[in-house]
Amino acid sequence: MKLRSEAWLERIEQYLKTLPKTEMDALAEQLDNGEALTVVTASSLALEAAETWRLRLHQLLGEGVAFSFDVDPDLVAGAELHFPNAILRFSWQSALAKVRSEIEA
Repeated sequence: MKLRSEAWLERIEQYLKTLPKTEMDALAEQLDNGEALTVVTASSLALEAAETWRLRLHQLLGEGVAFSFDVDPDLVAGAELHFPNAILRFSWQSALAKVRSEIEA
């Protein structure tokens, strides 16, 4: 499980690093008033893995960001970042939904 969570975290980091500054600032701004960023995964993260996520996301979003962790088994695999006004999806569920919508279009 540790390797899988690490792979998803790396994917999220790469995505956030490539966001235009204005978009990254808009995401970080949502967390300025003590609102928590919720990291949702398909299965529970071990305490060590959750701390790794927290540390590495702090590097991108700022030290003052509060985190909570939740589980959604419907993700199948992957993770989502739930900001107060946005959700970034990095999961098999979201990939399958995208493919389904492209097929139906």
